[in-house]
Amino acid sequence: MISVEFQPISSMDDVEDALAIAEFWAIVKGGFSITDFEWDDDELIASYIDTIVDPLMRKDLTQEPSFALSEAKDEFARQIHVSIENRKRSLGGRYPFHYEPNEDLFLVLPNREALDFQALSYCWVSFYNAAQSDRHLVSMANADRKQLVREFAAIFEFICCYALAVRSAGPVWHLGKERSTATLLRRLSEICKFIGSGAAKNFKDLEVHLAYSNDGGVDVFGVYAPAGAFQKGSQAFLLGATIQKTDRKRKIVGPEAAAEFQGLFSTVPLLPFHGVLAVPFEFDQAEAERCRIRQCIYLSRAEIILLLGTQLPHAVAKRSLRLPFAQLMDTTRRIAGEIRISTNSGLISV
Repeated sequence: MISVEFQPISSMDDVEDALAIAEFWAIVKGGFSITDFEWDDDELIASYIDTIVDPLMRKDLTQEPSFALSEAKDEFARQIHVSIENRKRSLGGRYPFHYEPNEDLFLVLPNREALDFQALSYCWVSFYNAAQSDRHLVSMANADRKQLVREFAAIFEFICCYALAVRSAGPVWHLGKERSTATLLRRLSEICKFIGSGAAKNFKDLEVHLAYSNDGGVDVFGVYAPAGAFQKGSQAFLLGATIQKTDRKRKIVGPEAAAEFQGLFSTVPLLPFHGVLAVPFEFDQAEAERCRIRQCIYLSRAEIILLLGTQLPHAVAKRSLRLPFAQLMDTTRRIAGEIRISTNSGLISV
């Protein structure tokens, strides 16, 4: 069981995390109103006044706390409206919620069954960011937080399957799910068959360090195949998905990592291999530069959301996602049955 408690909003900087909470709440209860939020009035007023440049207006707000609180909540709601519009643009119509931009901000999930791969993936990325945020609007005991991190590590790989299928314009193979080197080698044989070249090694021929690896350091394998079949100019993409918040230098899939992965083949497929690093966090310029230097494509949270808002290029790519989508749905249903959500006012969900 995972227990989650939503904390009162205390800053104008809480907008993105608050939206994630509102969306999660709408999934649980079917709808969300701005009045469902709890507020730390004094902290919110102070934060709002800090955003005001005009000294006379700051003075007036300081002297009229009731008015200042009302203005702060109105501005907070306006910023949430803006964030929702940004999400709708990023997801290209796949945003699963309906909302009315009136004074009460009502967010509605019309049909839980309509949560498809893209919409569910977006909701997970959004909520996980809020849960890991330094804003601390999502409060959990250490044991519950560790469990959520473990669960999301697998979920994020499913999400990256879709993102890479769009980014590579071709089919993908989820290697991170393999539980043994033997099953990994069988998957690589399937990849070689699609490409039309290469051969996976027999287990006995593997170097020792590869013989005990269940994914070869690659979570998702993708092939550029815009017409749905291997063709001249096709490329392979080796994606590493990590939810590690800091010190990710070793996670970059550079030429050395690609060469190591190729050690799983007795005959390497005849196409270039490119590394991809995917993270569910905000864009980091320094990390993007490190990836560029090591010839690794960098996918941060914003680009992943854009990819989730893009339709798959063809049926071959769509078929390759059947199992990851089924696993994403099964994992979500299981977690939904285990989670307990509350606010300072008490339990809202079981």
